[in-house]
Amino acid sequence: MISSKNKNLSIVIPVYNEEASIADTLKIFQKLVLSSDFEIEVLLVNDGSTDKTKSILENSKEIDQKKIKLINQKNNSGYGSSIKLGLKNAAFDNYLITDADNTYPNEDILNFSNNFFKSKSDMIIGDRTKVFYKNFFTYLTPKNIGREIIRIFSSVLTNYNIKDINSGYRIFTKKLYSECSDFLPNGFSLTSSITCLAINYNYTIEYKEIPYRKRKGKSKIKPIKDFLNFINLITRMIIFTKPLRVFLPIFLFLFLSGISLMFLRIFYTKQFFGTSVTLIILSFLFIFFGYVFELLLLIYKKK
Repeated sequence: MISSKNKNLSIVIPVYNEEASIADTLKIFQKLVLSSDFEIEVLLVNDGSTDKTKSILENSKEIDQKKIKLINQKNNSGYGSSIKLGLKNAAFDNYLITDADNTYPNEDILNFSNNFFKSKSDMIIGDRTKVFYKNFFTYLTPKNIGREIIRIFSSVLTNYNIKDINSGYRIFTKKLYSECSDFLPNGFSLTSSITCLAINYNYTIEYKEIPYRKRKGKSKIKPIKDFLNFINLITRMIIFTKPLRVFLPIFLFLFLSGISLMFLRIFYTKQFFGTSVTLIILSFLFIFFGYVFELLLLIYKKK
């Protein structure tokens, strides 16, 4: 079956303090635009850079505001906010996001996109895990351990094998983005959130292995803060879309714990009665709230 996707593409690149790599990035995208056999536009969103990035962008010969466009934000508003601003100004039916630091294979975007146009998938995500796991022991840093915890946590909540939870190199349809956009955050967790939302909305997701290079310049991620934000936001995303996937496991854990303590009291000790009753009552409260959220979700969808 031939894919019915329109063959066009809006590429959004959030840019913040990338003076070390932005000139090379612009050259890559100029070549890409000139060699493309389908409609394409590139939107660079300068997110209030405080180094020489803005000056390089504004004086660049590659930016013509027709195929390669520049959007300047006065203040830094966040990775996710920059992507959302770029997509708000996008002209086409298919969106691709990538980074400006040349860690992703931007030179291969045309092949990556053509695979998407031919496929039945609503989103194809660049999978970096082969690169990450190549040197397993060097991979064990606090940042990467946090990423793995988030990936496993998200996989459990969505009941889906998520390979790369926060890859910033992905292509997806306008329809998918439109359904998810209201719930997407302004920070780095946008990529994790759109992955979980797309799964819960039953969109078709595909992973494609990509190379991943060491970045130039300093990473903008704050490991502890962003890790906690990821966990918080992903939990909220699941509650907003599939609430029983959060509340049902909590109900089962509390209910079974309460029953177990009650049996211990009956057969082995006179303790635990008050605790067991409390846990059972709490378990029913959680399942009650789960069904309330399910009902509210049905009402929201009918509007």
